[in-house]
Amino acid sequence: MRIRTTATRTIAALTGLVLAGGMLATAAPASANTNDGWVSGAGSMSDDWGDEGTVSTTSYSSSTATCLWQQVLRAEGLLSGAGVDGHFGPTTKTATENFQKRYHDLAGDGKAGPNTWGKADDKFTQVVEYTDGSARAVYDGTASNFTVYRNTQGRHFWWHEGQSAHRYAAYGSNSC
Repeated sequence: MRIRTTATRTIAALTGLVLAGGMLATAAPASANTNDGWVSGAGSMSDDWGDEGTVSTTSYSSSTATCLWQQVLRAEGLLSGAGVDGHFGPTTKTATENFQKRYHDLAGDGKAGPNTWGKADDKFTQVVEYTDGSARAVYDGTASNFTVYRNTQGRHFWWHEGQSAHRYAAYGSNSC
């Protein structure tokens, strides 16, 4: 009887640990859209970027997602065209800090995280959303504008200036 009670308690304790571990695993927030590998969205394009992953000197520092962020900084007059290379280095960090200083509710940490991306997508104008889920919008920067597209899979892309090919904003590769 004593062995059976001890075994039952042990099984109950292990079951509780397994269940608690499962709840902890599911309760942790996902890393925004980095899980699917793309800057992406659905529904209204004007709020697509507010849940994106962070690009910084330590996170996705060499990626086409960084290249898209640099396009935003260029349109804001904070980064030169030569600085749009898909590498998040000291110049991009400083430009990001300057972007963040324009808004009092952003941390001036030099990282383009969900809040900073979200401020950027607030500047979309001429938003056109199609019934198949694709969309396009103009990023209306202080210094210039550029058009961002979303395909039917929700992935964002743009036409890189001076290039004949478009660039998809990916976290895991850099084709900038």
